[in-house]
Amino acid sequence: AVRRARMTVDGRDLEPVEGEWSDIQVPSADVELDFDIEWDVEGRIYQWGLRIRDGQDESTARYDPVVSFEPLDLEAEVELAEQFATKIEALIHEAESAGKSVAIYHWHTPEITQTRKFERVAAALEGRTLDLLNDWFSRQFFARQSSSIKKVAPLFGFEWGVEDADGLYSQHMVEVARSDAPEAQAAREWCLEYN
Repeated sequence: AVRRARMTVDGRDLEPVEGEWSDIQVPSADVELDFDIEWDVEGRIYQWGLRIRDGQDESTARYDPVVSFEPLDLEAEVELAEQFATKIEALIHEAESAGKSVAIYHWHTPEITQTRKFERVAAALEGRTLDLLNDWFSRQFFARQSSSIKKVAPLFGFEWGVEDADGLYSQHMVEVARSDAPEAQAAREWCLEYN
């Protein structure tokens, strides 16, 4: 409480748990994969977001999702998961065959808990993922307020490319994206940009 009060007075939302900012080691690998899923109101994963970069070189980053804007049943959801598994297995194989390390980063637990039902996905992720919230951020930083990605990311200079960046709103937008409405294409672009 004392620390939080001091940070409030000083106008700081975040500080290292101990030491200086320069002491913090940012996790890194030769090939870094940022992994983020989106699911619809039925709980079916319609977007397997994958951002790929060489080390921490942002100039090499590219977004390569597996996504469907068609309504999903169980079979279609499994098919998307299989496509994602094929893609991530190929990326891992290519990197490891070249002697490169691979890390798959996600924020908090949904990317693991929601996808473990897909055996190939679970196998590909096993031993390669880093939960940036629980396994890194919370050990390195003290957050005065929330440790939600929506609160933390802006502290590091990140801004979402869409207004109303919110998981519940994204569930609304995917329903618009699936419709015949005139704004369906814009909704698809919103969903991709949000993820």
